[in-house]
Amino acid sequence: IFELAEEKGKTVFVRSIFLQGLALMDENSLLDAMSFAQNAVATFADFCKDRNLARQHFAIAYMRQKAPNAILVVGAETTGQVEENCFLAGEPLSQAYAQEWDRIWPEDSDILVNPSKWPAKR
Repeated sequence: IFELAEEKGKTVFVRSIFLQGLALMDENSLLDAMSFAQNAVATFADFCKDRNLARQHFAIAYMRQKAPNAILVVGAETTGQVEENCFLAGEPLSQAYAQEWDRIWPEDSDILVNPSKWPAKR
C-alpha cells in the first residue's frame, strides 16, 4: 500500500505504531480481554531485548524503513516522551533487524493491529 500511495502522490499517515501502548506493555500485565495479544507482546519484547533494542526505537525505525515517506503519528503523555520519540525518529537502525522481524513475525492479525476491534474495557 505504501508503494501505491507514493505512485499516486498520496501521503500516508501511520498512526498508533505502539498499538495504543500495547507494544510497550509487559505481557503479564495485560487484561484478560487483551489476552489475544499476549504472544505478540512477548515475542516483540523478547526480540528487542535479545538485540538490546528499546521497543520504542525499533517500532519507530521499523516503520521509517517500511514506509519512509509516511508521516508517523505517535501518542505521548509527557513532553519528555515527545522529545524521546523525536530523537528516536532520527536514529537509524540496521535493515537486517527489520528483515529478521519480518521472518519471525510475518503477518499481524487484524484484531491485533486494529484497536477498533479490541474488546471493550470493563
